[in-house]
Amino acid sequence: MSAHIRQAFRELHENDGLVVMGRGLGLQRLLCKFLKLYTAAPTASETGEARRPLVFCINAAANAEDGKVYNDVLLSEGVRPDALPKVITYEAPNRRRLYASGGVFIVTSRILVLDFN
Repeated sequence: MSAHIRQAFRELHENDGLVVMGRGLGLQRLLCKFLKLYTAAPTASETGEARRPLVFCINAAANAEDGKVYNDVLLSEGVRPDALPKVITYEAPNRRRLYASGGVFIVTSRILVLDFN
């Protein structure tokens, strides 16, 4: 991984921030690094039981096929298949139940507006 991607990841992980990158400069690699971080291990809840964080990756994919590209990269980096981000489409049943179980979701802003309205 290139030095500028490592630096961007480190700075964004340590502090809130915004990244603006041109095409071909590694935005997909940077996003995959964050997706891998949040799919890794569950966190402890207030009751002490393991719980997955709820993470929305909004508008990262134009369609389900684009979202699968991220999952292919994450699989090649050793992320367990059951921990991969779920690509949410209009056809996904019981989306609220999926969200309640935690995990990482690749979703459009339009679907989120419908789901939380």
